[in-house]
Amino acid sequence: VEELERQDIADNTVIIFTSDNGFFNGSHGMGSKVLPYEEGARVPLIIYDPRSKSKGKGRRVPSVTGNVDMAATILDVAGVELPANMDGKSLLPIVQGKAKTVREALPVFNVWGTQGTTCMTIVTETHKYLYWPYGEEFEPSEELFDLKNDPYELKNVIADKSQAKVLKQMRNLFHTQLTHWKEETVTHN
Repeated sequence: VEELERQDIADNTVIIFTSDNGFFNGSHGMGSKVLPYEEGARVPLIIYDPRSKSKGKGRRVPSVTGNVDMAATILDVAGVELPANMDGKSLLPIVQGKAKTVREALPVFNVWGTQGTTCMTIVTETHKYLYWPYGEEFEPSEELFDLKNDPYELKNVIADKSQAKVLKQMRNLFHTQLTHWKEETVTHN
């Protein structure tokens, strides 16, 4: 910031700070960082826009966002129209206080290994749904977490009858995103 002020461009420079996702360090009894639980999937994000009326207020916003939104946000800040085929959403409306959220849900797809092992996840502000397809080795399984009451995802509520409506909604969001992913993904050999 001092260097931006020295160059007299601080009033017209948007700062976006984020980083890589974290390690589990024993949470959920795991190590590493490639699984979609909070400790391994969440990243910090700070956006400072000196033009915003809310600048310097240190607002914390619970909106669902992802790294897919960074390019869209940068293009929007630059005044460039977003391409229609871009999955990311500009976070500028949130930064400017014009919106509380820009998306209902965020897909989190973890694909790793030579076998194409995947975990496909949908996150909303209140819930997280995970689907583990496994294939021939194990039966597919599902997990559902109530993030408002269980932010550390310690209790899978997939079988809780009181969550049946939420589960149906999350499965629908999941299938919409999975269909989009299948249509848009690039295969590898």
